[in-house]
Amino acid sequence: MARPKIDPGVRAYIEEELRSYRGLKAKVKQLQREKSDIYNRSRQLGDNQPRGSGPSDPTFKAAIRLEKLNRQIETIEKRIATTEAGLAVCTRDERKLLEARYMQDWEPTDRQVMAKLYYGSAKTYYDLKFRGLWRLAWHRGMAERE
Repeated sequence: MARPKIDPGVRAYIEEELRSYRGLKAKVKQLQREKSDIYNRSRQLGDNQPRGSGPSDPTFKAAIRLEKLNRQIETIEKRIATTEAGLAVCTRDERKLLEARYMQDWEPTDRQVMAKLYYGSAKTYYDLKFRGLWRLAWHRGMAERE
């Protein structure tokens, strides 16, 4: 199979989404801890703090913060789910290669991944890599139609 063609901008976008996957998962956990902290924090009103439903009310501020956290969590979870769904469309070898290349604690070079996964031929490696990236782009609706 010939190597699929991917627009360079689309390829860069897909690669960046793969790179940011681990960070996004950590960010969701952090935001969920913040959300839990807001729920669990006791409301401590002093003598001079206003009460009511205005912007200076601590409960009002907490509700606004919770709403913002919920929107952030929802947006990030959609990005994570889209990346996971795209990886699910890939073959096992493509997924293994993309995970080894982009989704590690550190980002190895293509040569390091080739050595780690025992690819003797650079052509085989790059064909598999670009097919995987194309599948992710296709899943997102960004792949060029021929």
